Amino acid sequence: MSNFNSVSYLNVYRKYPKGYSSSTKLEIVCSNRIKLYKIFEAAKYNRLEVGTVQWSNYVTSKIQEVELKCYYPLLGLEIKGMLKAKREDNLAHWMVGLTYSATTEQRNLFIDWELQWVHLLFSKLSRSTRDTFLRDNNFIIDSLTPVEKLVLQHRIMKCIEVDIIDYSDTKFYKSEFYEVPDVVSKKHILLMQGSAIFHEDNVVYFVLNKLRYEFSDRLKFQKKVYPHWDKYLHIIQELPKYIPRLIGCEVDGVNLENIDQISREHFPLCMQHLHRNLRKNHHLKYDAKMQYGVFLYWLGLSYTDAMKFWKDEFTQGMSEDVFNRKYSYLFKHQYGMIGRRRSYQPFNCSKILGYSPLPLQHHGCPFKHWSKAVLRETLATEVSSITDIEDLLDEKDYRKACTAYLCKSRKIPKQILDPEVAAIESPIEYVNQSFKALDLLDQVFDGYI
Repeated sequence: MSNFNSVSYLNVYRKYPKGYSSSTKLEIVCSNRIKLYKIFEAAKYNRLEVGTVQWSNYVTSKIQEVELKCYYPLLGLEIKGMLKAKREDNLAHWMVGLTYSATTEQRNLFIDWELQWVHLLFSKLSRSTRDTFLRDNNFIIDSLTPVEKLVLQHRIMKCIEVDIIDYSDTKFYKSEFYEVPDVVSKKHILLMQGSAIFHEDNVVYFVLNKLRYEFSDRLKFQKKVYPHWDKYLHIIQELPKYIPRLIGCEVDGVNLENIDQISREHFPLCMQHLHRNLRKNHHLKYDAKMQYGVFLYWLGLSYTDAMKFWKDEFTQGMSEDVFNRKYSYLFKHQYGMIGRRRSYQPFNCSKILGYSPLPLQHHGCPFKHWSKAVLRETLATEVSSITDIEDLLDEKDYRKACTAYLCKSRKIPKQILDPEVAAIESPIEYVNQSFKALDLLDQVFDGYI
């Protein structure tokens, strides 16, 4: 891959998109942006630090793997189509940003993902085009003069990791320390009288910090105009179905028609148990409703289907009026439709293991909270032997026990998923691994959530 040296094509998103764009085009552009965000979340899940070579290579390879060809020109993967790619990139930023303007939490998510994208593109600029980019986009920052470099050489080399052989050819920038908080936190910096002196490779953090404030201010304004975009409102309202669950389930099409089958074949035991009890008793207590309701949200069950799902079950034991008054609020809240419109994080195994369910309560982890006799009876129809699972229970390694259950029930060989090497960390990860077993038994698991 060659360096991307055409500065004019690196967006900073200060100009709103102009011209005509069909609703179909908008949907495609926004959908591609969501896929890009999902790649960033997968990189985070794989503990890759933003800005490192490993992170850059991973993100770029995933963009190619899922064929996000609209970004190829911007990454230097294709020569043709640069102007079109830039326009669509700008359009995606503004339109998806409009969707993310509703709450502080969503705005912060959007800004983080967009800054990762800028970081990736900026890293592909050569030194000369980097300086041109800073100047043309009014990123005002000073660089050390040759005399200043000579005077400060000993102090710089003591504070900043730089090879003495490359020192004379290395550029150093100087700004107010509060303009580069990320560099200061990493301590790769020389502080002098309130000024920060840092290596040229870190100037990207100066740019990102400036853009963070610009994006934040603009999103707050966009929040005010959101209701007035009537022409595009139907597209904007569809995006939240996909946006909040980027690190969630990779399974498409979970709905009321197939949820019973999916629960039997792919849910972890804790969620199978909650689903069966809801179907049987048409009711769950609060902690169980939270554990299962948030799971369904991250599984990808739409808001409309979720409300019908809960109402249809609960109203078999109560009137619709009682359900609406006493129970519907919680499920609406889980989808961010009312209240503070918070985005619930998926319950991981640590949280579920921390429960202490009382008799007649169904939340928690079966591998921790059930007796061996009950567990053995429950698993008998799916697993021929649970000796190794019981051994893990004796060691109180409940996540490995759950992973072993998945491997046995789905017949997943150890070269794809080994309970001793990588234990399941959340119910959503369990579902993803279960579905992967359908078509990855002859491949190496690629590390996605």
